[in-house]
Amino acid sequence: MNTAFLLGSQTAISMAELQSVYPLAVFEKSGTIAFSSLSFADVKASFTTLGGSVRAFEILQSSLDIFDIMPLIKQYVLQHATKGKKTKIAFFAQHAAFGKRNFMKWMTEIKSFAKQKDISLRVANRGDQNLDCNAVDKEHLLDDGNAEFVIAEYNEKFVLMRTIAVQEVWKFITRDIKKPIRDMQVGMLPPKLARIMVNLSRTHGVLPKKIYDPFCGTGTILLEATDLGLESIGSDLSDVMQQASSQNTDWFCSVAKISNIPQVFVKDAAKPFSSDQKKILQPMPIAIPIAIVSEGYLGHIYSQPLSEGMLQKETGVLFPLYQNFLRVMSHEESIQQMVFGFPFWKTSFGKYSFLSDILAKNPQWKCIKTLRYLRDDQVVGREIAILQRV
Repeated sequence: MNTAFLLGSQTAISMAELQSVYPLAVFEKSGTIAFSSLSFADVKASFTTLGGSVRAFEILQSSLDIFDIMPLIKQYVLQHATKGKKTKIAFFAQHAAFGKRNFMKWMTEIKSFAKQKDISLRVANRGDQNLDCNAVDKEHLLDDGNAEFVIAEYNEKFVLMRTIAVQEVWKFITRDIKKPIRDMQVGMLPPKLARIMVNLSRTHGVLPKKIYDPFCGTGTILLEATDLGLESIGSDLSDVMQQASSQNTDWFCSVAKISNIPQVFVKDAAKPFSSDQKKILQPMPIAIPIAIVSEGYLGHIYSQPLSEGMLQKETGVLFPLYQNFLRVMSHEESIQQMVFGFPFWKTSFGKYSFLSDILAKNPQWKCIKTLRYLRDDQVVGREIAILQRV
């Protein structure tokens, strides 16, 4: 293994994104880290396209005992320090065995070593705390000569790595909170998850040329697809949401200086396209495959698990919506695949999903994979299904 990724909180979804973006790579997951066969150059070139990986690392040496690590760090600092320039380093521990005692001991030891070797050195950690992504960037730890050293467990031994990329969290935050129109009731899809869903629409690692979001809301998926350079189109049943998506995508394209502004129109996703809507979706004579990337209406927000009666009431509204939506999309030959977020629920008798029942009513669509996104404090989760036309 050459490199590694620190996965986000939903590790299964983050892992699926890596496998979609890098289909030829070999991955081995250990806790929250995915070790990979990818080269340093491959990771550096494409890391910013990811939504589910927080950091990327270059493996310096593996199969280490804990007492082997500090000599390697000292050797690295000695080789990369520049005369007359302060060297900045930090430690990032991904294993409990490293512990606070080692953290503080190693910081003292590396400072003493630097003083003996006449190296101007600063350790960027505050106490025994790991740095967040913003701090790594602010401290310039990715610059030549500086380093964030990462200690993790791999195959019952330790591995020493250095950080080579961090997630540009501030850009996701900017697209989320700075957009002109926000709606906490319908605009709750996290931008990072939206980015992951777009990446899951890849075929053999290649993004589709065009994506369509038929439940676009305030445009979260459209923003992430546009940022990745894709042509994107959205629609929504609500003219208020259509206007919100249009304003948000116009704003983003203006700020980012992107000329390919998404088109957004009003449409009921459970009803057939009009001739004018078809022209927007697929202008003739150009005909290219389209991937749907979307999250549907998840229903009401609940704070407690649903009873059987509440569940029947909820699914009685949502089941026909999704059944009709898939049937409508099956008539559009240009739409070959979907990455779609369906709802599922915590109930008094366990977790419940109606995805298999919906697909049974729509045999034109084959489910390749499902991924569930549910935080501990949520009752309504997202079941992300990767569907292909049969």
